[in-house]
Amino acid sequence: MCLRQKIIMKVVSEMTASRRLMRRIFRLAAYIGTVAFAAITMGNQFIQGVTLKQQLTFYFPVVFGQCLFAVLALYALSAAYLKPVLHVLDGFEKENEPEQELVARSRKKAFNYPLDMFLFLVLCGVGLILIFHFSEWFFFYKEDIPANWWLVTLQNATFELTLTVSLAMLFFAFSRRLMRGLLEKTTGLAPDEGKRLAVKNRILLTITSIVVVATSTFLSAYLFFPLAGKPLPVGLFVILTVLVAVFCAVVGVVTASDTARDIVLVTGKLEQMTRGIQPGLHQTLAVTSLDEVGDLVVAFNRLQQQVAKIYRDVDRELALARSVQAELLPKKFPSLPGWEITGVSLPARQVGGDFFDYIPLQDGRFGLAVGDAAGKGMPAALLMAAVVGLLRAEAPREESPAAVLSRVNDLICGTVSVGMFITALYAVFDPSAGTCTLSSAGHVSPVRFSQDGTAPELADTGALPLGLASGISYSEITLTIPPGGGIAFYTDGIVEARNVTGELYGFPRFLNAFRYSSGSESESFISSIVEKVFRFSGGEQEDDLTLLVVRRLR
Repeated sequence: MCLRQKIIMKVVSEMTASRRLMRRIFRLAAYIGTVAFAAITMGNQFIQGVTLKQQLTFYFPVVFGQCLFAVLALYALSAAYLKPVLHVLDGFEKENEPEQELVARSRKKAFNYPLDMFLFLVLCGVGLILIFHFSEWFFFYKEDIPANWWLVTLQNATFELTLTVSLAMLFFAFSRRLMRGLLEKTTGLAPDEGKRLAVKNRILLTITSIVVVATSTFLSAYLFFPLAGKPLPVGLFVILTVLVAVFCAVVGVVTASDTARDIVLVTGKLEQMTRGIQPGLHQTLAVTSLDEVGDLVVAFNRLQQQVAKIYRDVDRELALARSVQAELLPKKFPSLPGWEITGVSLPARQVGGDFFDYIPLQDGRFGLAVGDAAGKGMPAALLMAAVVGLLRAEAPREESPAAVLSRVNDLICGTVSVGMFITALYAVFDPSAGTCTLSSAGHVSPVRFSQDGTAPELADTGALPLGLASGISYSEITLTIPPGGGIAFYTDGIVEARNVTGELYGFPRFLNAFRYSSGSESESFISSIVEKVFRFSGGEQEDDLTLLVVRRLR
């Protein structure tokens, strides 16, 4: 990198945001003025046939002066017009939060600037065209006006006016790009913050100016040479055609790409939102244009606000439902001599379909129930609440766990919808005998473990889940729990947890946990298993998770 480039890069890097913006505006105005000067000068030279002496004594200095005036006036007007914008940009760069009133003013100025400068350039161009042709008449044709002068002047004025409109559209398109940075940093909803120039009007204005520029140019060529008694040079005609085609193409492409850029920005941000948005987080988009694309963004933002309000209401209701569901589960188990009971239930969503319950019975016995309603969320939670209520009502009336499940199944079969069911396991413990009689309605098999290091075993009493068909007879088994041993009830959220590769946590890992940690306290034992499951799945919980451990201490 040469020394000059290094110096330029250093100067640019030390510029404030406001100075960089004004530098870009000056360069843009200078480019527009240069194109206007070149187009008018070449038209005077090659189409009107102005002599070199006339160019040097009148046309060149007048056209150059007018273009320079337009550039300097545009720059000065921009500096005054964008004063709030410049203050806000410098504040953002210095990480100073500007006042909201100043931000609102800067947004309005940023929205209005491209259209107001477009109108200024058109009006300035009209004034300069009138001054130019009046001066031309005064210096050259005041005493003797040629017969064809009015017609040629009208053609030239039409060309110059449409050229001005085309160049103003170019400035409009490029200046909108310069304002987008501020508008994106100061996102807002307001659809009426500034003046509008609809997309269809921009396209119509651009097409009209392009057509008039091309038509007036060729008419001037075909009109001037015959009136002057000269043949139209073929080479000049080809060059003229190429230059006009290039100019028209540039104006059309820039105007179209300006609108397309708005659409691409919106679609790109929407794609980013759909990839990274979190449930319950409803983002809005920055309004960077006051046209049909801006209207689309405003409508989307309003929709997002409405959806966010609905989600907040739903979240409040779900939080209430979760608190109600938490009240259904035992907060703590009673202290039983020689026994220890600990359990945990973690829903995958705000509410879940897993449950466990403690039911006191006669003669010192007690019942434990564990279940898993099909699905997740509110439907499963409602079904779970219904089954918990039925179990609490029916368990004290029946001696047999199998009879309790049969009765509950008959009661819910006529009320649940098709496809809704719940797996459940109900066990009755006799502390004095150290036994557990249990029955399962399609639930995962409980694990019986001991303290002597022997392999834990699954107790299988499978049958249909509750709610699928009435009149089912469930079986039951009686297990003896040795001192130091116990039994664990759980749901499939543990063994069916998956890691990032889709591998299941599985029964082998689950049973090994009992083999090596069954001697620890139940609460720490449950915490270690839950931690292992979450570590295996990467912290992602796809299903409700419940684990209930009953240990015989002596």
